[in-house]
This record gives sequence, C-alpha cells and structure tokens, in this order.
Amino acid sequence: ITVAYKTIDGTAISTAVGTTNPADFIAVPTTTLTFAPGDLTKDIAVELIADTLDEPAETFTVELSGATNSSFDASAATITALGTITPDEQGYVFSVLPLAVPTVTEGALGTTKTVTFTVTLDRIPTEDLTVNYSTVDGTASAGTDYVNKVGTLTFKAGGTLTQTVDVVVNGDDIVNGNRDFTLELNNPTAIRSTIDPAKKTSLLTIIDDDLPKISFDTNDIKRFEGPSGQVTQVGVVVQLSAISDKDVTVEFTTLDGIGPNAATVIDNDYVPRTLAGQKITIAKGQLSTTAFFTINGDDKIEADETFLVKLSNPIGAVLSGPDTKSVVILDDDQAIANRPNVSITANPDATQP
Repeated sequence: ITVAYKTIDGTAISTAVGTTNPADFIAVPTTTLTFAPGDLTKDIAVELIADTLDEPAETFTVELSGATNSSFDASAATITALGTITPDEQGYVFSVLPLAVPTVTEGALGTTKTVTFTVTLDRIPTEDLTVNYSTVDGTASAGTDYVNKVGTLTFKAGGTLTQTVDVVVNGDDIVNGNRDFTLELNNPTAIRSTIDPAKKTSLLTIIDDDLPKISFDTNDIKRFEGPSGQVTQVGVVVQLSAISDKDVTVEFTTLDGIGPNAATVIDNDYVPRTLAGQKITIAKGQLSTTAFFTINGDDKIEADETFLVKLSNPIGAVLSGPDTKSVVILDDDQAIANRPNVSITANPDATQP
C-alpha cells in the first residue's frame, strides 16, 4: 500500500520572506510512503528551522493523497493533518500593579468613588494576548461595599503594554470598620503567556469614615440623698452605637436644675463639674463607660430635686439624642420626720414585782 504526502505552508512558512520573516521548516515535496505487509503506522518527518524571534505559535499542513490498494475515509481524495510549531522563546508575563494609593475613603451613603487598577504586560506582544480578571472579596463584600467586576483584557499585537480596570466603591453611613478586596488575574489564554505569581492580585482597603453615635443610656437616675455629711457617688452610663477603633472622648459637665424643685450648687445639693474641658473617655474597642459625680446628703425636709448632666464636644463620635440627662435626688428626710415618737411613762400606782 502506498500513499503520497507533502507539506503545505500555513502561518509557518518554508520559504523566507525578506529578512524579518525567515523560514520555519524545510518543505517536503510530494513523496511516496510505502506500507509493507503487516505495517500499521509510518512516521513522516518534517525538519524545523530554529530562530530567536519573538513570535506566536505557527502552523503548517501535511497532506496525504493518491492512496493505492486502500482509500481514505468517505472516499475523500485527500486528507490533512495540522502541525503546530510552538515557540520556545521567553513567554509573556501579565501583572496587576500595586495601587499607588492602596486605600480609598468610602464617603457618604449614596455616593461612589472609582478606583483604577493597572494591568501590564512585560513587553509588546507579536500576537493578541488575553487575560481574565475579577474582584475577590476580602473583608469587603461585593454588591454592598463595592461593585463586582469580572472581564477579559485583550492586548493587541503591537499594541500598548498597559490596560486598566475601574472598580466602583460604594459609600455608606454605617460604622463597619475598614474593609478590603483584591483584583485578581487568572487564565491567560494565549500560548506562552503567564501571570507573575507575585503580582497576581492587587489589594484595596476601603477606609470607614463614619463615626459612631454617642449618647446617654436610657436608664433613669434616681438616688436617695442620705443624711447630712454623707456623700453618694452616682454613675451615669455614656454609650456608643458601635465599637470604635480609636478612643472616643466627650466633655461631661453638670448644670443646676430648673424650677422650684431644682437641685443647685449654692444649696450644696451636689458637687459640680462645670469646668469646660472635663472629659470622659470610651476606650477603643469598648461600647460604654461610666461617669461619676457626687450628691450631698442633708437633713432638710424638702421635695425631690433635679439637676442635669450634659455631654458636649465629642471627639471620634457624634452626639445622638438629648445632650442632657436628669438626675433626681430623692429626699429621705420626710420619712424620718414622719416616724412616730415612742415614749415610756412610769405609772406610780403600779405594783412592783
């Protein structure tokens, strides 16, 4: 059984074209291949020509024809096979660059900011090259903190070395701390292209610019004054709406009450905190603290009296709700005054035992 074969140029060529496009293989003219009785396979050798050019994979064709004592499938006159010459020069390398400023402040609810990532190729390509990209959650969540981004970049032959990917970051009014996500490269689709493992991802941190709210807790503050000379420490709880990663301070002062049942400094009902700049601190990582002040006891029968504690000038938080809270000093002298007097009188007529 015999069959004829030959090579046919494709993107790989057997004859040089000028000085910049040399031959890739040695052409094989029409040649007869003979299968002796018992032979099932025969090899066809095509000699490749080495070069140092930076070029894409190239192909040529081997064609069979003129079979004797046999036939091709479907009675075809010829059949072909494709040969691919894979270049062994250095491959192309994709990278996503670290951001020059790897942080963005999120902004208010309803606003957005755009962050631009840069993807590079190590040299100008001689063929079209593609690479896929996608955003990947870290502590930030796609759809909430930023807009998910997935796609493919195409670097055209002879084109530029850089392309960009824009990702939108969403603002909010929630105290949720700093969060991060990455842009990741994957699946370079051209032969000989890879991704630099050290520059496969680029990190962005979203800086939380929202402040927690600071307020008094909702519990009423009522204390008995006690007898004259006694002092009583009273605590008022100041709280945050969310944990802060920094110390939060607020000025804490006292004010005389208003009206006929006002507790006042001049009546020595309580010890004032009136100097501006007197502060209490909620340490970072904590949700609340207790501020203390002093009420003075007396023996006067009087109505319950009220004075105020006031928050102002917070640093690291914003005031929420009323900035003052009432403190009621409960009078306990009335109860003492109303106790029945008990006395014992001797009866002179009584018989002694």
